[in-house]
Amino acid sequence: PAAGEFCEFPVVDPRLAGRRHRFVYAVGLKRPGNVGNLLTRTDCETQETIANGFGAVVVGEALVVPRPGVPDDYVVMVVVHDAAGDAHLVVASPALEELARATLSAGGVPYGFHSCWIPEA
Repeated sequence: PAAGEFCEFPVVDPRLAGRRHRFVYAVGLKRPGNVGNLLTRTDCETQETIANGFGAVVVGEALVVPRPGVPDDYVVMVVVHDAAGDAHLVVASPALEELARATLSAGGVPYGFHSCWIPEA
């Protein structure tokens, strides 16, 4: 597993889907807990994993959002929930450093909300 006891909802840069890639982002777990409370990044070349919980008790499925026309440049977005039940949309660097956060009041985004990316609507 990527971190703790499990990893789930693995994602890669969508431009590399089905092709060789270096980094995989996934939900991980740091005990105590029974639900994903970390966002992890595993380096497929070195087998090293880093993680960031962003101060949350529940971490949702990540979304890799590429910068159009710039190879290997992207941000990682994830919805996390704090102990009060508030949801936070976190924008992180590829190294999982928090770049921005938007907070939604309790109930704004349900637990387990899965991500999707539609480039053009």
